[in-house]
Amino acid sequence: MHIKRSFQSEEELKGTLDYIYGKSKEGKCFNGILEAAFNEVTIITAIHKIKSNKGANTPSVDGQKMRKYLQMSKEKLIQLIQTSVKDYK
Repeated sequence: MHIKRSFQSEEELKGTLDYIYGKSKEGKCFNGILEAAFNEVTIITAIHKIKSNKGANTPSVDGQKMRKYLQMSKEKLIQLIQTSVKDYK
């Protein structure tokens, strides 16, 4: 099944995630998950969740803490995350 890759709001993202969860319990497979995962709304939602819990004080794989990334502009941070996933091997 193909999923929508673009979300306009956190509510739309949540609805899509609930749909994926329900269908995956039925054994369905999906296309477009990686693209949806690195959509701007998904990234901003993840950042809000991380900074609101103790994970914000845990260094990431590059040894940096969340506060370093929160000091970046929104556009630069989103671009960094999207570029990083494209270069992932």
